[in-house]
Amino acid sequence: MRVLYIASNGKTESSLRIEQDITELTKAAVQSAGDAPNFMFLPALPFEEIEQQIAAFKPDIVHISAHGKRKQLRLSDSEEESVAITAPAFAGFIICAPSKGALLERLHRNSRSKRTRV
Repeated sequence: MRVLYIASNGKTESSLRIEQDITELTKAAVQSAGDAPNFMFLPALPFEEIEQQIAAFKPDIVHISAHGKRKQLRLSDSEEESVAITAPAFAGFIICAPSKGALLERLHRNSRSKRTRV
């Protein structure tokens, strides 16, 4: 299994809990049966490069950590500015590549996270 981990955070946004995400993913992989997953971690990827990285790595799972609100993510662009990306626009990135699914994790300022499958 190939897992692409992307974190995207504009310079004016509060920080993400990337270390905790990576720890949770790694622990879950160790505890699962079967072959160990192949992880690629891109903790500061601008949204303009997401489609290219998905196409190049061909992951089975895409995990994204970013700030967001209902039906949109706030991703960083190449100048580290926060840009709103709607769920349908993001789904276009996923559809272009042969991924089996994506797990979006929206982190809110109160440290609660919500997970959404695409």
